[in-house]
Amino acid sequence: MPLTKPILDLVSSYPSATVVEIGVAQAEGAVQFLKMDTVDKYIGIDPWEHYDEAPDEEFDDGYLDRKMGTWASQDDFNDAEKHAKERLKPFGGRYRLLRDYSHNVTGDVTEQIDVLHIDGNHQYEYVYRDLKLYYPKVKPGGLIIADDYTFTGSDIVGGYGGPKAYEVDKAVDEFCGNRDLEINTIDGSAIIIKPDEDNVENYHQRMNQVRRLSESSFNQFVKKSTKKVIDSLFR
Repeated sequence: MPLTKPILDLVSSYPSATVVEIGVAQAEGAVQFLKMDTVDKYIGIDPWEHYDEAPDEEFDDGYLDRKMGTWASQDDFNDAEKHAKERLKPFGGRYRLLRDYSHNVTGDVTEQIDVLHIDGNHQYEYVYRDLKLYYPKVKPGGLIIADDYTFTGSDIVGGYGGPKAYEVDKAVDEFCGNRDLEINTIDGSAIIIKPDEDNVENYHQRMNQVRRLSESSFNQFVKKSTKKVIDSLFR
Protein backbone atom coordinates (compact mmCIF):
# COMPACT_ATOMS: atom_id res chain seq x y z
CA MET A 1 0.00 0.00 0.00
CA PRO A 2 1.26 3.55 -0.69
CA LEU A 3 2.13 5.99 2.04
CA THR A 4 -1.05 8.05 2.03
CA LYS A 5 -1.51 11.58 3.36
CA PRO A 6 -3.00 10.54 6.74
CA ILE A 7 -0.01 8.27 7.39
CA LEU A 8 2.46 10.94 6.30
CA ASP A 9 0.65 13.43 8.55
CA LEU A 10 1.33 11.09 11.47
CA VAL A 11 4.98 10.85 10.51
CA SER A 12 5.23 14.64 10.33
CA SER A 13 4.21 14.89 13.99
CA TYR A 14 7.63 13.48 14.96
CA PRO A 15 10.18 16.34 14.85
CA SER A 16 13.79 15.58 13.85
CA ALA A 17 12.73 12.01 13.15
CA THR A 18 14.84 8.98 12.37
CA VAL A 19 12.91 6.72 9.98
CA VAL A 20 13.80 3.09 9.34
CA GLU A 21 12.16 1.33 6.39
CA ILE A 22 12.38 -2.41 5.74
CA GLY A 23 11.71 -2.90 2.03
CA VAL A 24 13.03 -0.07 -0.13
CA ALA A 25 12.51 -1.37 -3.70
CA GLN A 26 12.93 1.70 -5.95
CA ALA A 27 12.73 4.17 -3.05
CA GLU A 28 9.21 5.47 -3.65
CA GLY A 29 8.51 5.54 0.07
CA ALA A 30 11.99 6.77 0.91
CA VAL A 31 11.49 9.86 -1.24
CA GLN A 32 8.15 10.55 0.44
CA PHE A 33 9.81 10.40 3.85
CA LEU A 34 12.85 12.49 2.92
CA LYS A 35 10.76 15.24 1.35
CA MET A 36 9.40 15.94 4.83
CA ASP A 37 11.15 18.69 6.78
CA THR A 38 10.53 16.79 10.00
CA VAL A 39 12.61 13.77 8.91
CA ASP A 40 16.30 14.17 9.77
CA LYS A 41 17.52 10.70 8.87
CA TYR A 42 16.30 7.78 6.76
CA ILE A 43 17.73 4.25 6.92
CA GLY A 44 16.51 1.87 4.23
CA ILE A 45 17.02 -1.90 4.39
CA ASP A 46 16.61 -4.17 1.37
CA PRO A 47 18.56 -7.18 0.03
CA TRP A 48 17.53 -6.43 -3.57
CA GLU A 49 17.76 -10.17 -4.10
CA HIS A 50 15.76 -12.39 -6.46
CA TYR A 51 13.33 -14.94 -5.01
CA ASP A 52 13.32 -18.22 -6.93
CA GLU A 53 9.75 -19.10 -6.03
CA ALA A 54 6.76 -18.00 -4.00
CA PRO A 55 6.07 -19.88 -0.74
CA ASP A 56 2.96 -21.58 -2.10
CA GLU A 57 1.38 -22.03 -5.53
CA GLU A 58 -1.78 -20.19 -4.43
CA PHE A 59 0.14 -16.96 -3.96
CA ASP A 60 0.49 -14.50 -6.81
CA ASP A 61 3.93 -13.73 -8.17
CA GLY A 62 3.87 -10.36 -6.43
CA TYR A 63 3.33 -11.90 -3.00
CA LEU A 64 6.84 -11.72 -1.65
CA ASP A 65 7.27 -8.15 -2.78
CA ARG A 66 4.27 -6.39 -4.26
CA LYS A 67 6.56 -4.04 -6.19
CA MET A 68 8.84 -6.75 -7.60
CA GLY A 69 7.55 -10.33 -7.68
CA THR A 70 9.13 -13.69 -8.44
CA TRP A 71 9.03 -12.72 -12.11
CA ALA A 72 11.85 -10.21 -11.52
CA SER A 73 15.40 -11.34 -12.32
CA GLN A 74 18.47 -10.47 -10.29
CA ASP A 75 19.26 -7.86 -12.94
CA ASP A 76 15.85 -6.30 -12.25
CA PHE A 77 16.65 -6.09 -8.55
CA ASN A 78 20.07 -4.61 -9.25
CA ASP A 79 18.36 -2.01 -11.46
CA ALA A 80 15.88 -1.28 -8.68
CA GLU A 81 18.74 -0.57 -6.28
CA LYS A 82 20.35 1.66 -8.90
CA HIS A 83 17.10 3.60 -9.38
CA ALA A 84 16.73 3.92 -5.60
CA LYS A 85 20.19 5.43 -5.26
CA GLU A 86 19.56 7.85 -8.15
CA ARG A 87 16.30 9.01 -6.57
CA LEU A 88 17.95 9.55 -3.20
CA LYS A 89 20.98 11.52 -4.42
CA PRO A 90 19.29 14.93 -3.90
CA PHE A 91 18.93 14.17 -0.19
CA GLY A 92 22.67 14.08 0.46
CA GLY A 93 23.75 12.76 3.84
CA ARG A 94 20.26 12.37 5.25
CA TYR A 95 19.90 8.75 4.16
CA ARG A 96 21.71 5.43 4.47
CA LEU A 97 20.97 2.22 2.57
CA LEU A 98 21.80 -1.25 3.88
CA ARG A 99 21.78 -3.94 1.18
CA ASP A 100 21.05 -7.03 3.24
CA TYR A 101 18.24 -8.91 4.92
CA SER A 102 16.78 -7.05 7.87
CA HIS A 103 17.72 -9.73 10.42
CA ASN A 104 21.39 -9.44 9.41
CA VAL A 105 21.75 -5.70 10.01
CA THR A 106 20.03 -5.08 13.35
CA GLY A 107 23.44 -4.30 14.82
CA ASP A 108 24.08 -1.69 12.12
CA VAL A 109 20.99 0.27 13.16
CA THR A 110 22.29 1.89 16.34
CA GLU A 111 19.97 4.88 16.20
CA GLN A 112 16.77 5.07 18.21
CA ILE A 113 13.88 4.89 15.77
CA ASP A 114 11.03 7.40 15.70
CA VAL A 115 9.20 5.81 12.76
CA LEU A 116 9.49 2.17 11.66
CA HIS A 117 7.93 1.17 8.32
CA ILE A 118 7.76 -2.59 7.69
CA ASP A 119 7.20 -3.35 4.01
CA GLY A 120 9.50 -6.27 3.27
CA ASN A 121 8.72 -9.95 2.80
CA HIS A 122 5.02 -10.35 3.66
CA GLN A 123 5.22 -13.92 4.92
CA TYR A 124 4.18 -14.37 8.56
CA GLU A 125 7.57 -15.45 9.88
CA TYR A 126 9.38 -12.47 8.35
CA VAL A 127 6.84 -9.84 9.38
CA TYR A 128 6.88 -11.21 12.92
CA ARG A 129 10.68 -11.33 12.97
CA ASP A 130 10.96 -7.74 11.75
CA LEU A 131 8.59 -6.62 14.51
CA LYS A 132 10.44 -8.62 17.15
CA LEU A 133 13.91 -7.42 16.13
CA TYR A 134 13.18 -3.75 15.51
CA TYR A 135 10.45 -2.94 18.04
CA PRO A 136 13.02 -2.64 20.88
CA LYS A 137 14.84 -0.01 18.82
CA VAL A 138 11.72 2.18 18.53
CA LYS A 139 11.57 5.07 20.99
CA PRO A 140 8.75 5.12 23.55
CA GLY A 141 5.89 6.93 21.83
CA GLY A 142 7.33 5.98 18.43
CA LEU A 143 5.32 4.99 15.37
CA ILE A 144 5.25 1.53 13.75
CA ILE A 145 3.63 1.12 10.31
CA ALA A 146 3.05 -2.40 8.94
CA ASP A 147 2.11 -2.44 5.26
CA ASP A 148 -0.83 -4.43 3.83
CA TYR A 149 -2.79 -4.97 7.03
CA THR A 150 -6.48 -5.38 6.24
CA PHE A 151 -9.02 -2.69 7.08
CA THR A 152 -11.09 -5.01 9.27
CA GLY A 153 -8.28 -6.95 10.90
CA SER A 154 -8.18 -10.70 11.37
CA ASP A 155 -11.96 -11.11 11.62
CA ILE A 156 -12.54 -10.34 7.95
CA VAL A 157 -14.85 -12.84 6.24
CA GLY A 158 -12.86 -15.59 4.53
CA GLY A 159 -9.91 -15.42 6.93
CA TYR A 160 -7.67 -12.36 6.93
CA GLY A 161 -8.79 -11.24 3.47
CA GLY A 162 -6.61 -13.50 1.36
CA PRO A 163 -3.11 -15.05 1.53
CA LYS A 164 -1.07 -11.85 1.70
CA ALA A 165 -3.32 -10.12 4.23
CA TYR A 166 -3.57 -13.34 6.24
CA GLU A 167 0.17 -13.52 6.74
CA VAL A 168 0.63 -9.85 7.67
CA ASP A 169 -2.47 -9.74 9.88
CA LYS A 170 -1.52 -12.92 11.67
CA ALA A 171 1.98 -11.65 12.48
CA VAL A 172 0.83 -8.19 13.61
CA ASP A 173 -2.09 -9.57 15.65
CA GLU A 174 0.11 -12.12 17.41
CA PHE A 175 2.96 -9.73 18.12
CA CYS A 176 0.72 -6.98 19.45
CA GLY A 177 -1.55 -9.39 21.32
CA ASN A 178 1.40 -10.79 23.24
CA ARG A 179 2.38 -7.27 24.32
CA ASP A 180 -1.07 -5.75 24.81
CA LEU A 181 -0.45 -3.18 22.05
CA GLU A 182 -3.40 -1.45 20.39
CA ILE A 183 -3.65 -1.88 16.62
CA ASN A 184 -5.35 0.70 14.41
CA THR A 185 -5.63 0.67 10.63
CA ILE A 186 -5.17 3.58 8.27
CA ASP A 187 -5.52 3.09 4.52
CA GLY A 188 -4.55 -0.58 4.63
CA SER A 189 -1.62 -0.31 7.06
CA ALA A 190 -1.44 -1.33 10.70
CA ILE A 191 -0.57 1.61 12.93
CA ILE A 192 0.98 1.00 16.35
CA ILE A 193 2.22 3.54 18.87
CA LYS A 194 4.79 2.24 21.35
CA PRO A 195 3.66 2.97 24.92
CA ASP A 196 5.51 5.74 26.73
CA GLU A 197 5.33 5.41 30.51
CA ASP A 198 7.43 8.55 31.04
CA ASN A 199 5.13 10.74 28.95
CA VAL A 200 1.66 9.26 29.27
CA GLU A 201 -0.11 12.46 28.20
CA ASN A 202 1.81 12.64 24.93
CA TYR A 203 1.15 8.95 24.29
CA HIS A 204 -2.58 9.41 24.76
CA GLN A 205 -2.58 12.45 22.48
CA ARG A 206 -0.90 10.40 19.75
CA MET A 207 -3.29 7.50 20.29
CA ASN A 208 -6.31 9.80 19.99
CA GLN A 209 -4.92 11.21 16.74
CA VAL A 210 -4.40 7.68 15.38
CA ARG A 211 -7.92 6.59 16.38
CA ARG A 212 -9.49 9.59 14.66
CA LEU A 213 -7.54 8.95 11.46
CA SER A 214 -8.34 5.23 11.62
CA GLU A 215 -12.07 5.91 12.00
CA SER A 216 -11.99 8.35 9.09
CA SER A 217 -10.08 5.86 6.94
CA PHE A 218 -12.58 3.10 7.65
CA ASN A 219 -15.54 5.39 6.95
CA GLN A 220 -14.03 6.33 3.58
CA PHE A 221 -13.48 2.65 2.82
CA VAL A 222 -17.11 1.83 3.62
CA LYS A 223 -18.35 4.78 1.58
CA LYS A 224 -16.31 3.78 -1.49
CA SER A 225 -17.31 0.12 -1.15
CA THR A 226 -21.00 1.01 -0.85
CA LYS A 227 -20.79 3.24 -3.92
CA LYS A 228 -19.21 0.43 -5.93
CA VAL A 229 -22.00 -1.95 -4.94
CA ILE A 230 -24.72 0.59 -5.79
CA ASP A 231 -23.07 1.45 -9.10
CA SER A 232 -22.84 -2.23 -10.04
CA LEU A 233 -26.57 -2.73 -9.31
CA PHE A 234 -27.64 0.02 -11.71
CA ARG A 235 -25.35 -0.75 -14.64
